This record gives sequence, C-alpha cells and structure tokens, in this order.
Amino acid sequence: MPSFEDYWAINTRYGLIADVMPVKIFKKLRRLINYQDNNVDANGDRLFKIKPLLEEIRLNCIQIENEDLYYIDEMMILYKGTKAGSLRQYMPKKPKK
Repeated sequence: MPSFEDYWAINTRYGLIADVMPVKIFKKLRRLINYQDNNVDANGDRLFKIKPLLEEIRLNCIQIENEDLYYIDEMMILYKGTKAGSLRQYMPKKPKK
C-alpha cells in the first residue's frame, strides 16, 4: 500500500492490523519510537545525540551582529502580575510601585 494509513481506510482496510490498534495510537508510537542506535558514540562525544541542534544554534548565533549592550533596570519595571505569591516583596525605595 502507498501509505500506512491505507490499512485503516474504508476501501483498503486490513483487519489484521486495523483490528489490533487504532490509527491514532499507531501514529503516536511511530512518532515516539527512536530508530537511532544509542550505543554508537561519535568519537566519545557525550552530546552526539543533540549535536545537530547545537550546531544549528551555534550557526545562528554566529550570524547575529554585535550591538551595543543594553541593560534593563529591574527596579523600574512595574509588576502587575498576581502569580508571584509569597515571592513578591515590598521594596520601599523602588520608584515604581
């Protein structure tokens, strides 16, 4: 069959597969199963599994041009949230309250 979804389609249904597992479960398993050999270590590199992601981040960081440094004074930002709970502190010298 051209597509694995055809096993669950009405016209091309294959009972040995479709009766055992729903297509949604099969898609989830197919997405979550890892086919890479975890025992193969590329030259002792402990980060070999995430190496493509790290390389992409590194290349993007290189492309960013250096700019002047900007600092944000946290004392000047007014907090309007309600989720801080007991972490919120009263600071009498804070200019924005």
